[in-house]
Amino acid sequence: MKILLLHGWHSAPGGVKPTNLTDHGHEVLNPALDYDDFALTVKTAQEEFDMSGGSTWHTRKMEMLKMKIEEVESLTSTLDSQQGCNACMKTVVEAVTESRHKSGTQQ
Repeated sequence: MKILLLHGWHSAPGGVKPTNLTDHGHEVLNPALDYDDFALTVKTAQEEFDMSGGSTWHTRKMEMLKMKIEEVESLTSTLDSQQGCNACMKTVVEAVTESRHKSGTQQ
């Protein structure tokens, strides 16, 4: 598992926690953080996360969800233009519900 471990205030990267996690097979990202500049600390942590590929996963997941929603909207539009059939509409509603449930979104 990849872990982004952010050390506490006035502590440094390395030490017992990241070493123990590494010894147990985890990939530990443990950047040095600024003690006095919180904005710089957040920027450093975000950059480390982005470079590790963490935001890539989130972006891909959101793109897949958007494509699924567009697909369902297209089906719904087609059904609306054909005066829809109740059975088909039920299938579309179930697909949307299932997609949102799997992605963890609620609308």
